[in-house]
Amino acid sequence: MLIEMTVPRTSSAEGIQQLKQRHPGALFVMFTLCDDARMLEALRLGVCVYLLSTAPPPDLMKTLRELASGTTAVSSDIARSVIGLLPRVHASCPTKFGLTPHEIRLLALLVDGYTFKAVAVMAGLKPSTVAWHMQRIYGKLQVHSKSEAVATALRNGITSSQMTEYR
Repeated sequence: MLIEMTVPRTSSAEGIQQLKQRHPGALFVMFTLCDDARMLEALRLGVCVYLLSTAPPPDLMKTLRELASGTTAVSSDIARSVIGLLPRVHASCPTKFGLTPHEIRLLALLVDGYTFKAVAVMAGLKPSTVAWHMQRIYGKLQVHSKSEAVATALRNGITSSQMTEYR
């Protein structure tokens, strides 16, 4: 699906999420002006390709053909933007609790409502490994249960700004 980031009567994020729910197998292409915050949000939500609206039609067609064939490349403009953002994204990662990126990804799945067993399947881990990680997370967050961990994550924005690979 080709999406323009300024969708009337809904936020772009809501629109992408609704479309993904209705069409789970669809591939999404974002076609808009380069706005770093919107670009990162679109990529986080699962947009496969982010194109500048200034891209010439032949580039658009080439990108759509690549996407349809299962391969895509990021334009050099977008690649430069993402690479330029990496230091800022890394600097904004929550370090208050000393969680590793892997622990944050696992915690994000719990925040999304997944059980330990489902987290294990999604992360390709044994349930006992997830339980071990969760004990470490509980210790770092100074909590004693899954619900306390989720509440702490939500209260402190630990997972809300993270781009997670399992989502």
